[in-house]
Amino acid sequence: MRAPNGPGVLLAVALALPGVLPAQTGYPAKPIRIIVPFPPGGITDLHARTVGERLTVRLKQPVIIDNRAGAGGRIGMELAARAAADGYNLVIMNGAVNVFLPALVPNLPYRTLEDFVPIAKGVVTCPMIVLHPAVPATSVRELLAFARERPAQLNLGTPGLGNFAHIQGEQFMKLAGVKLLHVPFKGEADVMRDLIGGQVQMTFAAAVGPQVAAGQVKVVATTCPGRAVSFPNVPTVSEAGFPALTGEGWQGIGAPAGTPKPIIDLLSSALQAVFAEPAVVQRLGSNGLNVDFLGSTEFREFIARDMVRVKQLITDFNIKAE
Repeated sequence: MRAPNGPGVLLAVALALPGVLPAQTGYPAKPIRIIVPFPPGGITDLHARTVGERLTVRLKQPVIIDNRAGAGGRIGMELAARAAADGYNLVIMNGAVNVFLPALVPNLPYRTLEDFVPIAKGVVTCPMIVLHPAVPATSVRELLAFARERPAQLNLGTPGLGNFAHIQGEQFMKLAGVKLLHVPFKGEADVMRDLIGGQVQMTFAAAVGPQVAAGQVKVVATTCPGRAVSFPNVPTVSEAGFPALTGEGWQGIGAPAGTPKPIIDLLSSALQAVFAEPAVVQRLGSNGLNVDFLGSTEFREFIARDMVRVKQLITDFNIKAE
């Protein structure tokens, strides 16, 4: 009986062997690029670089991180949508640029599920309400009292329009009946720089452990369903009386639409192995990124559901792009 053959079988055999790719497929034969639609220094960039380092080892080709910040992530996403669908161009996908922004801004230069193939969901984040130490509040209740006495005097820094922090900030203002001044930046690192410097007084962010330890910022609540492992004494927004603010951010990897399915499958399997590495889990977790892997099909279904959820949320809260 003749053994089965063909590219699908070759890929299956290769993927069964950790770190081994079939030379017969010819992929990858050159460096792979991951486009990050935000500046260096934030947790999105950390996610991409951690993944890139480990994929370099597994795929036996350099994985290059290409930061293309601007317009709240639109510049990088448009670049990725127009890139060659050959497996050598990947992009970081997340709730901000692929769900929130499309729900807020009409006629974007990209479409989430039409222009991209989701490869793998990698991580979720647990944003917290983060304040500059000069704000005299150690709880959500105290923050509200302070903000109500100073309408539009507290600056809310976010990584851009349509970002998770922007949406949560808008929800917070409507639920709590306070007015904050929204200040959008190009990325998370820029927000944290100005929060530490006192130019903005508040944000929603996940990776703040070192800044809290150094006394540069403080946290008063977490938006995840349960308390953050790194901040067990910090209450959830539900405990603080605002269960509607509960939510997680997410990030994953995608490719331009039309990228061959065998390559998508190969990359998804390689990413699954990367996210199972204890060192990767530890590195990401210590920076506010918790591994939550989904393969290509499941990731696409997850994004589709999230788009419906966010569309309803934006309608319910009447959130507008500024």
